Amino acid sequence: MYTCCFTTPQINTWCSDWIEFYAGHRLGYQLNLAMEIFGDSSIYEKGVLIEPCLLHGDLWSGNISYDENGEPLILDPACYYGYTEAEFGMSWCAGFRTSMIHIFR
Repeated sequence: MYTCCFTTPQINTWCSDWIEFYAGHRLGYQLNLAMEIFGDSSIYEKGVLIEPCLLHGDLWSGNISYDENGEPLILDPACYYGYTEAEFGMSWCAGFRTSMIHIFR
């Protein structure tokens, strides 16, 4: 059975090993789609040094607000250590305003 995450198909072929499933049907599938769409293989050829950082984990427009002074508030964390740009993957699909990116710089 295929499902979708927003408009991107998700492959749900059975695997008895969750790592194999996640690597092949989630990450691997997404990487292959990116290669098909953008055609840039330099990240595979050169590699990228990733320094993990603490991420919110559930950052979307419903978890962002402002206090009475107009200062930003970030609510309802599901924290983990990961790649900084991973934070924006689901955020983009869930109504994260691009104007909010300045908060992270």
